[in-house]
Amino acid sequence: MKKFLFLFCLCFSLSVSGAWIGDEKVKPIEIEKGEIKKPNEILPRIPVIVPITCSYNEGTLYFTFLEDLGETQITVTHQFLGEVTTYVCDAMNGSVVVPVSSESGSYLIEIVTENGECYYGEYVL
Repeated sequence: MKKFLFLFCLCFSLSVSGAWIGDEKVKPIEIEKGEIKKPNEILPRIPVIVPITCSYNEGTLYFTFLEDLGETQITVTHQFLGEVTTYVCDAMNGSVVVPVSSESGSYLIEIVTENGECYYGEYVL
């Protein structure tokens, strides 16, 4: 039953995200695995599959979790103003909507799972 529910949520989120792609205001945001604080760290040559997708639309970030990562903390930082938004969610739900600032500038997204895995992404408005 859990697999069915997970597949249903995945299909629903992909169909919804497909609807967003036609909107010119939607910005897909690439999420990468690793910590931002270690930029010189040597990464493996094999591409790492990131179980998180993200997009921005009119002051809202849309996250889709492709696997259950447990309790997840999402931190969005406006890099010039220092404005920080922190959101804690359960990735088992499949998707999360996080309201964020729509001020122009560069933003940094940091995602930390309950088992300590780190992901990050950046976007500019």
